[in-house]
Amino acid sequence: MKTMVRTLIAVVIILIIAVLGYKIYTAHTANVLNKAIIKEYGDLYGYVNKVDNEIFTVSKQKVIKQGNRTMNQDTGQTIKFKCNKDTKVIKRTIYSINKSKAEAKDQAGSLSDIKVDKLVSVWGKSGADGTITAETVVLMEFN
Repeated sequence: MKTMVRTLIAVVIILIIAVLGYKIYTAHTANVLNKAIIKEYGDLYGYVNKVDNEIFTVSKQKVIKQGNRTMNQDTGQTIKFKCNKDTKVIKRTIYSINKSKAEAKDQAGSLSDIKVDKLVSVWGKSGADGTITAETVVLMEFN
Protein backbone atom coordinates (compact mmCIF):
# COMPACT_ATOMS: atom_id res chain seq x y z
CA MET A 1 0.00 0.00 0.00
CA LYS A 2 2.82 2.43 0.90
CA THR A 3 4.53 1.65 -2.39
CA MET A 4 1.34 2.38 -4.29
CA VAL A 5 0.87 5.74 -2.51
CA ARG A 6 4.50 6.71 -3.14
CA THR A 7 4.15 5.78 -6.81
CA LEU A 8 0.94 7.81 -7.07
CA ILE A 9 2.60 10.84 -5.40
CA ALA A 10 5.60 10.53 -7.75
CA VAL A 11 3.29 10.41 -10.80
CA VAL A 12 1.37 13.49 -9.60
CA ILE A 13 4.63 15.41 -9.01
CA ILE A 14 5.92 14.45 -12.48
CA LEU A 15 2.65 15.60 -14.07
CA ILE A 16 2.77 18.93 -12.23
CA ILE A 17 6.37 19.51 -13.33
CA ALA A 18 5.50 18.58 -16.92
CA VAL A 19 2.49 20.93 -17.05
CA LEU A 20 4.34 23.85 -15.43
CA GLY A 21 7.38 23.29 -17.63
CA TYR A 22 5.20 23.29 -20.74
CA LYS A 23 3.43 26.52 -19.69
CA ILE A 24 6.75 28.25 -19.00
CA TYR A 25 8.16 27.02 -22.33
CA THR A 26 5.13 28.14 -24.36
CA ALA A 27 5.01 31.54 -22.61
CA HIS A 28 8.71 32.06 -23.32
CA THR A 29 8.31 30.94 -26.95
CA ALA A 30 5.33 33.26 -27.50
CA ASN A 31 7.30 36.16 -25.99
CA VAL A 32 10.28 35.46 -28.27
CA LEU A 33 8.02 35.20 -31.33
CA ASN A 34 6.25 38.48 -30.47
CA LYS A 35 9.61 40.25 -30.19
CA ALA A 36 10.66 38.80 -33.54
CA ILE A 37 7.48 40.00 -35.20
CA ILE A 38 7.84 43.47 -33.72
CA LYS A 39 11.47 43.76 -34.89
CA GLU A 40 10.51 42.54 -38.36
CA TYR A 41 8.48 45.73 -38.76
CA GLY A 42 10.85 48.02 -36.86
CA ASP A 43 10.58 49.87 -33.59
CA LEU A 44 7.78 51.91 -35.13
CA TYR A 45 5.49 50.85 -38.00
CA GLY A 46 2.69 52.96 -39.37
CA TYR A 47 1.44 55.75 -41.60
CA VAL A 48 2.99 59.21 -41.57
CA ASN A 49 0.33 61.77 -40.69
CA LYS A 50 2.44 64.90 -40.11
CA VAL A 51 5.74 66.20 -41.48
CA ASP A 52 7.55 69.04 -39.68
CA ASN A 53 11.09 69.47 -41.07
CA GLU A 54 13.01 66.47 -39.70
CA ILE A 55 10.29 65.40 -37.20
CA PHE A 56 7.56 63.04 -38.37
CA THR A 57 4.38 61.90 -36.62
CA VAL A 58 3.17 58.36 -37.33
CA SER A 59 -0.15 56.61 -36.66
CA LYS A 60 1.22 53.38 -35.19
CA GLN A 61 -0.01 50.14 -36.72
CA LYS A 62 0.18 46.60 -35.42
CA VAL A 63 0.53 43.67 -37.73
CA ILE A 64 -1.93 40.81 -37.43
CA LYS A 65 -0.93 37.56 -39.07
CA GLN A 66 -3.73 35.35 -40.38
CA GLY A 67 -2.38 32.22 -42.00
CA ASN A 68 0.04 33.33 -44.68
CA ARG A 69 -1.44 36.86 -44.89
CA THR A 70 -0.86 39.94 -42.79
CA MET A 71 -3.15 42.86 -42.03
CA ASN A 72 -2.46 46.24 -40.45
CA GLN A 73 -4.56 47.52 -37.59
CA ASP A 74 -4.36 51.06 -36.19
CA THR A 75 -3.38 51.07 -32.50
CA GLY A 76 -4.76 54.55 -31.86
CA GLN A 77 -1.28 55.77 -30.88
CA THR A 78 0.65 58.52 -32.58
CA ILE A 79 4.41 58.47 -32.15
CA LYS A 80 7.05 60.89 -33.35
CA PHE A 81 10.38 60.07 -34.89
CA LYS A 82 13.12 62.43 -35.87
CA CYS A 83 15.90 62.09 -38.39
CA ASN A 84 19.41 63.44 -38.50
CA LYS A 85 22.34 63.42 -40.93
CA ASP A 86 23.09 59.77 -40.07
CA THR A 87 19.56 58.46 -40.75
CA LYS A 88 19.44 55.98 -43.62
CA VAL A 89 16.29 56.20 -45.77
CA ILE A 90 15.33 53.27 -47.99
CA LYS A 91 12.54 53.26 -50.57
CA ARG A 92 11.15 49.72 -50.78
CA THR A 93 8.86 48.92 -53.70
CA ILE A 94 6.89 45.72 -53.19
CA TYR A 95 5.63 43.92 -56.28
CA SER A 96 2.84 41.36 -55.99
CA ILE A 97 3.61 38.29 -58.08
CA ASN A 98 0.54 36.30 -57.08
CA LYS A 99 -1.75 35.95 -54.06
CA SER A 100 0.90 34.34 -51.89
CA LYS A 101 4.17 35.75 -53.23
CA ALA A 102 5.73 39.19 -53.49
CA GLU A 103 9.13 40.61 -54.28
CA ALA A 104 10.72 43.80 -53.03
CA LYS A 105 13.24 46.15 -54.57
CA ASP A 106 15.17 48.62 -52.40
CA GLN A 107 16.79 51.86 -53.45
CA ALA A 108 18.30 54.79 -51.58
CA GLY A 109 15.87 57.46 -50.48
CA SER A 110 16.05 60.85 -48.79
CA LEU A 111 14.17 62.73 -46.08
CA SER A 112 12.17 64.52 -48.79
CA ASP A 113 10.66 61.14 -49.76
CA ILE A 114 8.94 60.86 -46.34
CA LYS A 115 5.48 62.28 -46.92
CA VAL A 116 2.03 62.19 -45.31
CA ASP A 117 0.17 58.86 -45.84
CA LYS A 118 3.39 56.91 -46.54
CA LEU A 119 3.74 53.57 -44.74
CA VAL A 120 7.05 53.46 -42.85
CA SER A 121 9.07 51.11 -40.68
CA VAL A 122 11.47 52.91 -38.36
CA TRP A 123 14.40 51.46 -36.44
CA GLY A 124 16.07 53.65 -33.84
CA LYS A 125 16.42 54.64 -30.21
CA SER A 126 13.65 56.04 -28.02
CA GLY A 127 14.31 59.21 -26.06
CA ALA A 128 12.94 60.16 -22.65
CA ASP A 129 10.01 61.96 -24.32
CA GLY A 130 9.11 58.84 -26.37
CA THR A 131 10.37 60.30 -29.66
CA ILE A 132 12.41 57.82 -31.66
CA THR A 133 15.67 59.02 -33.18
CA ALA A 134 15.68 57.12 -36.45
CA GLU A 135 18.70 55.13 -37.55
CA THR A 136 16.87 53.57 -40.54
CA VAL A 137 13.56 54.47 -42.16
CA VAL A 138 12.01 52.16 -44.77
CA LEU A 139 9.28 53.68 -46.95
CA MET A 140 6.87 51.05 -48.27
CA GLU A 141 5.37 51.43 -51.73
CA PHE A 142 3.13 48.78 -53.25
CA ASN A 143 2.81 48.04 -56.98
